[in-house]
Amino acid sequence: MIGTTRKFLLAAIATSALVIIFLAAGCSTGSRKASHGPTFNGTIQGVDISSRLLTVAPLNPSSAPIVFQWDERSRFWANRGLPIEPRLLEPRDSVRIHYHADSNPWTVQHLYLETHRTIH
Repeated sequence: MIGTTRKFLLAAIATSALVIIFLAAGCSTGSRKASHGPTFNGTIQGVDISSRLLTVAPLNPSSAPIVFQWDERSRFWANRGLPIEPRLLEPRDSVRIHYHADSNPWTVQHLYLETHRTIH
């Protein structure tokens, strides 16, 4: 019984050490977190390609539009997985945005566009 408990304890310690090593390695690379940030659902009002800014009206019409920025790590998707360029976004498009709120304006992490038009 004591041998089994000791083996379990050693395995738990080894597993914990590996998890800490992998987390530390991920943090040291400066990469963003793997999990999604907060989510915003709305309708595009405007896209400024040169400034990399996106103005989105919330689904609640009594709230003010939100301006998002994007960078080289931002990803844009249409119709469940087709990668797209921000230039293909149009006013009145419905979007779901996962973003980082640690900047002003907030930075797009992933933008999902659901559309019935042809995307090239």
